Amino acid sequence: MRRRRFLTASGTAFVGSVLAGCTGGSGPDSGGGDGSTTTTTGRGDGTTGGGDGTTTDDGGTTSQGPSFTITSLDVPKEAVMGDELTLKAVVKNTGGRPGAFSSPIRVSGSGDGWHKATDIETKIIDPGQTAKWSAGYRYPYAGRAIFRIPNAQRAFTVDVSPRTFSLGGTYVSPVDTALTVNDVTPTSRYSYNPPNGSRREVPAGDGRQWVFVAVVAGNRLESAQGTASRSDITLMVDPPGEDGTTEVGPAGIAKEDGRYESSEVESGGTNRGWIAYETSSEASIRSVRWQGTDGIGRWDARWSP
Repeated sequence: MRRRRFLTASGTAFVGSVLAGCTGGSGPDSGGGDGSTTTTTGRGDGTTGGGDGTTTDDGGTTSQGPSFTITSLDVPKEAVMGDELTLKAVVKNTGGRPGAFSSPIRVSGSGDGWHKATDIETKIIDPGQTAKWSAGYRYPYAGRAIFRIPNAQRAFTVDVSPRTFSLGGTYVSPVDTALTVNDVTPTSRYSYNPPNGSRREVPAGDGRQWVFVAVVAGNRLESAQGTASRSDITLMVDPPGEDGTTEVGPAGIAKEDGRYESSEVESGGTNRGWIAYETSSEASIRSVRWQGTDGIGRWDARWSP
């Protein structure tokens, strides 16, 4: 089974009257976002239910239980895939008894369903008082991430941009496949040796060029798995006379020697080689792009020549 490095909270820190030790989940969370409960513990008089319920003390009288609202939510609007972002909240007890607030934070992005990201947990808050909470968090996918705090009926979004590298940089995906792009070489022709016959040259044609991209794909998982799919590695170019960037897929060419192909490798193993693309000779090469998915989200890594 693949080990997903998914949605982990890191560098967790609690400020003010907040319980230390909050950790993030590591995988799909059943319940879809609304099935969680808030546990609130009264000071010296038992455990009460969360929300707006009431409790009965030993004398038979009834008093309002603890109730909570998030009075301040400080979160970034934008982030880079895999970089740490800081989530901060101020929780107020608006009820009549002391209690502690807790709620999962769930996220939905470029994959299917809702998944647990981390938890908000405070220590006991007196009526009318507040507690501060904060946590460092990394979202490993690109695109718009939608976060929900079901027990506070709050939501927020973060626009997560692709991870970028220079040539020679290595990206490791959430399923522990890795890719390094080492070189990008445009050329007007390529040569190859057919199985039977003399060496041949293939020109790109008028106004065209070949672009050869050298890659190394590896497996960082502790068991065998396939490396990055060749079709998922594309070339981003700006065509002449056009606005915007075009995505170009690998070209089928006669040359085979040294071509990169995906295959299953053992832990620590690699596949390496070149991938060819055909573009306009006047096109500007913006980046090499690797997109992939594990069913939870989609990563997007780019290398600029």
